[in-house]
Amino acid sequence: MKENTVTGCRFLEGETGIMLVALAGKLPDEPSPYTLRATDQELVFKAGSLEIARFPFSNRDVFDRLTHLSTIGVIECPPDQPFPGELTNVMYVQTMRRQA
Repeated sequence: MKENTVTGCRFLEGETGIMLVALAGKLPDEPSPYTLRATDQELVFKAGSLEIARFPFSNRDVFDRLTHLSTIGVIECPPDQPFPGELTNVMYVQTMRRQA
């Protein structure tokens, strides 16, 4: 497997309410289910059981939207390449609220 090439992400929401995640980089090529695990403080991207990226996160509106999704479309944006403008993959979504 290649070294982790996902260096960041942004959530995109269309006029119809659909939500996508645009990744700065490329997911591993090995066929495995991809997962986005979100808490109100961080995002973790996984390929199978392998963690491929982890980022701090604090957008309450996006987190609340993610709690209603089971999957999310992915647009992979490798560096020095044009924005693909189409889905390149799909991820399962897991959300967890921190216990106070």
